[in-house]
Amino acid sequence: MENNNVKKTETVSIVGFILSFILPLIGLILSIIGLSKSKKNGSNAGLAIAGLILSILLLVARIIVVILATIAFMAVRTSDKEGGIFNIADRMCAKVEKCEYSMGNIYNCEYQDGAIHYSIVCKKSQIPDGIIDDEKEEEEVTDLSVIEDLVTRHYTKYYDGLYQSVSSKLVSDEMVEVILYETEDQTDEGKVYSINKDTLIGKDFYERYVDLNEFAEENI
Repeated sequence: MENNNVKKTETVSIVGFILSFILPLIGLILSIIGLSKSKKNGSNAGLAIAGLILSILLLVARIIVVILATIAFMAVRTSDKEGGIFNIADRMCAKVEKCEYSMGNIYNCEYQDGAIHYSIVCKKSQIPDGIIDDEKEEEEVTDLSVIEDLVTRHYTKYYDGLYQSVSSKLVSDEMVEVILYETEDQTDEGKVYSINKDTLIGKDFYERYVDLNEFAEENI
């Protein structure tokens, strides 16, 4: 009878030790039971003690992981609400020192951070006040819309082409890129004109010489 009790105690201790790796709470309970019975019947309590210690350590480790994960999650949510890690572009655009108009409400911007020079595309709403020259911006937008109109006239006259939408952007201080699209959503590659905004001379999508002055003179 005593041998049966010893075997049962050892079985409980073994199971408690094994479960301490997988289910530490259950492993802890079984290890405590095994330890208690081993004291009563004088059997070896080594596995019960090992299971007890291991279960406690793993339970504490899991509790710490849960606490740290909760803290991290709350920190992420707080950062997000404050425009933190999920708004890296906002934080980078807030540092810009110089911006040039691209198209729509998009600007090509630059800033220096120590020895590193950054170039980033920003929306107008992301750029700090005082960086954009509103008068220059208005002038550039007007220039672009005028050149867009001249390009569409050239395309209609010389290529008898159909287009659904137009976009334009400054690619340098002098050069404007005007793209004619066959779709409203501008999903096709488009036909690109490269025009000097001061001389109104450039190249079309076939790399052919283009002089838009003849169309500008029609408005005089």
